[in-house]
Amino acid sequence: MARVSDATKKPDEINSGSRSLSQFVSQSQQKKKAAKGTVVVQIFKERLRLVWSYAGKRYFLYLGLPDSKTNRIVADQKARQIEGDMATGNFDPTLKKYKFEAVSRRSQISAVALFEQFTESKAKYLATPTLAKYAAIVGYFKQCFGDNPASAIAEVDAEAFTDWLLTQIEPITAKDRLALIKACWRWGIEQDLVESNPWKEISKRIKPAPKQPPKPFSREEMGAIVHAFRSDRYYHHYADYVEFLFGTGCRTGEAIGLKWKHVSNDCSTVWIGESLSRKVCIKRK
Repeated sequence: MARVSDATKKPDEINSGSRSLSQFVSQSQQKKKAAKGTVVVQIFKERLRLVWSYAGKRYFLYLGLPDSKTNRIVADQKARQIEGDMATGNFDPTLKKYKFEAVSRRSQISAVALFEQFTESKAKYLATPTLAKYAAIVGYFKQCFGDNPASAIAEVDAEAFTDWLLTQIEPITAKDRLALIKACWRWGIEQDLVESNPWKEISKRIKPAPKQPPKPFSREEMGAIVHAFRSDRYYHHYADYVEFLFGTGCRTGEAIGLKWKHVSNDCSTVWIGESLSRKVCIKRK
């Protein structure tokens, strides 16, 4: 039988009146992987969802049902159906087989909740700086859309949001954020949470202003800069670092992320595969 846990509340906040405590798990237990072939029923933002892994992939099924004794029984039945299909080789990876009628859920989920669920589905695979971009979009949605349903957002609303966004951030950054929003709605369609994607063509409207091409330093200029560092009373210790940047062309984060293990034994080559950004080490795949 599926386990039930609250994905947002602390253990002492769980109401044990509707179920015995043995049917709940603590937050530390939630972080552990469930037994193979087990579907876990979770309470997320006061609504029920199913979580499980199959063939190396993590799945989330948002039922759109408020947490109640009756709805938990429904969730348990759905969880057992999925467990049975996994055990017999009849699992549907598209999840369409396990979804309830989508119309009511489409009318319920807000734009904010949709993006929060989208973020959670990606969180495991994203670095902290990238997650900060997702959090910023949630803030934009709260400010512009409030509790409005995601299904109520039309293309004209998306255009108005884009116009507002361009007053807040640079065009190139806005284009990146809109690409994430478009991906969110595309994911929402796959999850039967929304029916159409009003953001599909929006980002194409943004034309970043042309930038002046870079003017690299000449050899003479680089030599003069390095010499200035070496002869400076206060900053001479940066000279080798500056010369290394000039000589390799690597980014600042890549340079400060280097360790001795990245340098070959004869010091002729350097492996660059990590960078430091906002005190977070990012490893390249």
